[in-house]
Amino acid sequence: MVPSCWSIPTNQKSLRLAGTSKCRKRKLLFGSALLIRQYPALWALIGVSVLSFLAHDSLPHTFFLYAHARFGWDQKMVGYALVAVGVMSVIVQAAAIGPIVKALGEKRALYFGMGMGLAAFALYGVAWAGWVVFAAIALGGFWGVWSAAAQTILSKTVASTEQGRLQGALASVRAACQVFTPAIFNGAFALGVSVDARWAGAPMLVSAALLASAVPFALAATRGLGPDAAAPETA
Repeated sequence: MVPSCWSIPTNQKSLRLAGTSKCRKRKLLFGSALLIRQYPALWALIGVSVLSFLAHDSLPHTFFLYAHARFGWDQKMVGYALVAVGVMSVIVQAAAIGPIVKALGEKRALYFGMGMGLAAFALYGVAWAGWVVFAAIALGGFWGVWSAAAQTILSKTVASTEQGRLQGALASVRAACQVFTPAIFNGAFALGVSVDARWAGAPMLVSAALLASAVPFALAATRGLGPDAAAPETA
């Protein structure tokens, strides 16, 4: 039997793990702030990412509620819709993103992807029939193009030795956004259906508005950035 003085009680272990997790999060956030300060051009790109991350979460938080309230869909129909989302994601990731970015260039691909996402969320929000939801899913699959283009632009914005810190900064931003999205989108859904079931798509309209507000950031982030700009070097 292991003496009690040699072991850490479970509750103390949990407290230590929680403290370590909080410490790591603070370090990530602090490191992210330093990186952005070192590369001022990142402000606009991070702005695009923040608004896009926020917009994304309307679907995982409210899609079932939206589909049931607006169209009376059951779990089976929602399942079909989720399968369609997965199929579109695989098709776009495997066969479309590379050719689109190559044909349009990173800047235009960024705008294209954001435009597809905005159109998809707007369609979700005003959908008058179930088939419109599937049309929105088809458009939304191409929203992923923005992420690939943004990653390339971000990678060219910072030095090659800072790529790890860049990915850490993006992960920190994503985690911070997830703190707010449940309240934003569940609140929007509750407000919408309190008026009328036809407004069940209110969370998606909020997402469309968030993406629209990201456009000025995207323009600022890509202004003066050549299509083949190389990443800056550190001394």
